[in-house]
Amino acid sequence: MPLITSDLEFSDDYPTIEPSLKLDFANARALDPRITFTRESVATYVGSNGLIETVGNNEPRFDHDPTTGESLGLLIEESRTNFFENSETVGGTATGDFFRGKEIHNKTVNINQLYFASDFANYNIQAGDVYTLTGFIRAGSQTGNILIRWIDGLNAPVSGVNNFSYTPTTDGEFVSFEFTFSQAFSGSCNCALTGSSGDDADFAIMQLEKGSFPTSYIPTSGSTVTRQMETMSLSGSNFSSWNNQSEGTYIMSIKNNSTNISGLPSPARTQSIFLFLGNGGHFTKNLTSNVQMAQLPVNTTDYRKWAFYHHGANGYGMCINGNTPTESSQPIGTSDTSIIFNDIQGQTSFYLKSLFYYPKRLTNAQLQALTQ
Repeated sequence: MPLITSDLEFSDDYPTIEPSLKLDFANARALDPRITFTRESVATYVGSNGLIETVGNNEPRFDHDPTTGESLGLLIEESRTNFFENSETVGGTATGDFFRGKEIHNKTVNINQLYFASDFANYNIQAGDVYTLTGFIRAGSQTGNILIRWIDGLNAPVSGVNNFSYTPTTDGEFVSFEFTFSQAFSGSCNCALTGSSGDDADFAIMQLEKGSFPTSYIPTSGSTVTRQMETMSLSGSNFSSWNNQSEGTYIMSIKNNSTNISGLPSPARTQSIFLFLGNGGHFTKNLTSNVQMAQLPVNTTDYRKWAFYHHGANGYGMCINGNTPTESSQPIGTSDTSIIFNDIQGQTSFYLKSLFYYPKRLTNAQLQALTQ
C-alpha cells in the first residue's frame, strides 16, 4: 500500500513522486541550461563515432568508450599538464595510421639497444611526487621485447620505479602502455627504451602527467600544455527552483576514476552542498562551517548508484548499490544556495551518467530500490 503524506506520495519500495531535478547526461549528451560549467582551456574526449574530438573553453565533454561506443556520461577532471612536449609528432610526421579514428603523428625510434634522447629525455622530476606515463607503441623491425623504464642522469635505473615490457604483436597494431612512478630525489630523469641492436618502434599519443592515475589526452606540439580544472554547479534560482531546504535525496550514477588526495577542502561558501569526488567523498557544509564527508569508493572500474540524503536537524546519510544505508545524526542545517561538483581543490576525475533529486528524504527501502 502506498504511504500518503500531506503533499507527496511514496510506495513502500519505490517513490511514486517525480524527482524535481532530472539530469540524464549519458542519453541527452548535453547540459541542462540551468547548469554552469567551467574549464578555462580546451580539452579532448572520444566522440560517439570513435574520433578523438577537441572542445573549446567551458564546453562540456560527453565521453565514449573507444571500443564499444558506449556513452560514458559527463567527464569532469582536475587540472593536469602533459610534460611530453611533442605528443602529436614525437619528433616525426604524420604516417597515415589511425588510432580511435584519429590520424596518428608518430615517430619511428631507432632504439639500438638503449635510447633516451630528444623527446624522451631531461624531465625535471620532483621528489615524492607521483607521475603517470601513458602512450602507444608499435613494433618496427624488432622481434624481441622493448623495455620502457626511467633512468637518472648517470644512466642508472631509478630505484623502485615500475617498468613496462612491450612484446611485439603479430597484427602490427599499436599497444597502449601505462605506469606510475615516484622517486626519492628531485632532478633530471630520462625515459629509456631498451631493446636489441637495430630495433625500432613507433610511439604515439604520449602523455607524462603528475598524478597517480591517467586523465584524458592532452595534445602537445613543441611545449607542455595544461588542461584546466572543470567545475559543474547549479546555484541561485537554478538551485532553489527544485531544492527543498529542509530535506532531500540525490540519486547519482557515477564512476570515480580518482585515487588519492591530500587533505580536505575548505569551502568558503555557506548553506551549500558540495560534491567533491577525489579520495571519495560527498562534503556538505552547514551554517556553523562544519564539514561532513560520506565516502564514495575510489578508482572503480564500474559505475556506482549512489544516494545521498539530508533532513536538516535529523542528519544525513548515504546508500551505494542497494546496500543498507548508513546515517549520521549530526545536523547539516538548511541547504539553499548551490550544488557544486569538483570545487575548491579540484583533485578528481569522474564520469557522471545521471543525477536525480527528490525533494524528500526517501525511506531506506526506496533508497535501496533506486540504487540497485
